[in-house]
Amino acid sequence: MATADGDSLTRLVLGAHDRCIRVSISAHTFRQITIMMHSGRGRTGGVGSRHRTMEQALQYWRKYHPAEPGEITDQTLLKRAVRNARDRSTRGKHPRWVAVKNQFQLGSTSASELCRRFDLNPDEEVKA
Repeated sequence: MATADGDSLTRLVLGAHDRCIRVSISAHTFRQITIMMHSGRGRTGGVGSRHRTMEQALQYWRKYHPAEPGEITDQTLLKRAVRNARDRSTRGKHPRWVAVKNQFQLGSTSASELCRRFDLNPDEEVKA
C-alpha cells in the first residue's frame, strides 16, 4: 500500500471521502497494519460529525500546506507557533491562552483571540 507505487492507498482515501466513511490506519505489529472503517457520517453537522468532500479536504490541505515544497505561509507559521506554545516558566499544565500570552507577550484577551483564530480552545490545558 503506497501513494506512488500503486493506487490502493489513493483509492482508499478518495473512496472514503466520496462515500463519507472515516478510515483510520494504525500499527498492528511490526509488519502489519490495522485499517478501521466507520460509516454513518454525513456532509452536515459540526466539525466532529461531518465528513468533508474531497474538494473541501484538498482546499483545507492547501490552506495549511503550500503546494510548493519549502514554501510556507506566515499564517501557517503563526498557527504552528500558537498550537505549540508552552509556558516554560511554570510546571504542570496551564490553559493554552497563558502559554500564548507569555510566548507572544500579549494580554489575556489578545492571547485568547489568537487561539480562537486558529480554532484552538484557549482554555485547553497544555503541558509546560
